[in-house]
Amino acid sequence: MQKKTFSISITNHQAILMSKALTIYAHSAFPKGGSECSQVVRESLLDSANLLSDNLENEFIFTISKRHKELVKAGLKWYFGNDGPGNLDEAYEILEKFNVKKMK
Repeated sequence: MQKKTFSISITNHQAILMSKALTIYAHSAFPKGGSECSQVVRESLLDSANLLSDNLENEFIFTISKRHKELVKAGLKWYFGNDGPGNLDEAYEILEKFNVKKMK
């Protein structure tokens, strides 16, 4: 049987970057007052961001469901992509862990 979770090992700095990216993405893509489904997605992303910011150890294992992985991946791609405010140079290692192909 296949595992239903996805885990990556990240540094403190990567956890901070991911937390910031997911928080901004959640607020931008799923603003308050949207549909019930979008509010569930928003809260799920914010929960992940809080988990990342609460576990600021030197190295941390970030574990999420495979279904949630795609939302996190979308948020990271947006934040560190051309449309988002993030710095792509800081994100290559993180994006590689999510199997995101090279972005320009």
